[in-house]
This record gives sequence, structure tokens and C-alpha cells, in this order.
Amino acid sequence: SYKAKYLTREVTFQPNENTMYGRRWHEGVEAALKHGTPLSDEFAHMQPTVDVMKQWPRLWVERDSAVDANFEPVDWRQRWVGAKIDIQSYEKERGYARIIDWKTGKPRDDYLQLDINAITVFAAAKWVNHIRAGYAYTKSGTISKRDYHREQLPELQASLKQKVLRIAAAHDSGVFPEQPNGLCRNFCDVTSCHFNGRNK
Repeated sequence: SYKAKYLTREVTFQPNENTMYGRRWHEGVEAALKHGTPLSDEFAHMQPTVDVMKQWPRLWVERDSAVDANFEPVDWRQRWVGAKIDIQSYEKERGYARIIDWKTGKPRDDYLQLDINAITVFAAAKWVNHIRAGYAYTKSGTISKRDYHREQLPELQASLKQKVLRIAAAHDSGVFPEQPNGLCRNFCDVTSCHFNGRNK
């Protein structure tokens, strides 16, 4: 998928109802948190969740966060790895931060995105010792939570570095192995892959 989207360009982004739903949500919740705009009827079931988040201190919405290869904070344009954090809140006196990543699909047990978010927040705010992060699922209104502590940081960094080096090695060799995941059957546009559900 990475090769097809970013190198060979055989796949181009085509919006569908799922992506349009996600766009409507992100625009709606950003307006709600920044300007107090009520959510539309489509997302009214999430209004209580958003109202709670409005009370969080030092709230940031759609914030870029990035690190260099030494895991030091850098500007987005100089990033080695970066994340766009949907919701971020700080309580400096407690050494505590919250992170929320909105998910408009079904729950999944892949926490890589939250791991990257936590790594960049620990880098940017050296006084943060504890992060409560979660995927917030807009259709069910549920949140899957995960706690991060600064002593975990070396392990998180090592795991992420291994993943990035695998991508670098694939670039060097030109070999990008096909790997199945939960999107293969119905949602992946790389029809040349034999795991693709639409590949006859």
C-alpha cells in the first residue's frame, strides 16, 4: 500500500462516503471545541463527550507534533516522524497530558498511532511523565484508553525506530512485501496485491 500510494503512484486518493464522513466529523468537532458550535444532528450523540473535553485545561485541537531521528522535538518540515494529534490537553502541575485520536471506523487493536503521539508529546514536553491516550470511536461513542509513562519511552522509541528502519530498508532494496490487514477485503485500492478482496 505504501509503495502504491507514495512511490509508484498507481493508487490515487478517491473520496468515498467513509472519508467524507470522517471529514464532516473532524470539521464539526474542531468548530465545536474552538468556537462552541453545536455538533450537527449526525453527530449529536457525541455532544456529551465533546462537552466534557471543553472543560479540559490547555486544550489543543489538530496539533502537529514531530521529532527528529534522535527523538528530539523539531518543526514539522524537519520531521523524521510526525503526528497530527486530534485532541491534546496538558496539566503541567501534575506532569500529565491527555491525547485523543478520533476513529470513524470499527475498533481495532493497533496502537501504533497512539504510540507515535505519545513519543512526540514526551519529546515536546519534558515535564510530562504520564499520558492518558485513547481512540475515540465516533459511531459507538466509546473510547479505548491506554496509559503511557516516561519510563516506557526507551522501549517505545526502539520499537518505532525498528519500524522506520524497515521502511528505509524497503526503499533501499525496492522490495515492499505484501501484508494483509483488516482493510484488504473491502477498502484497499491496491488491486494488484493478492490479498485484495477485489482481486480476481
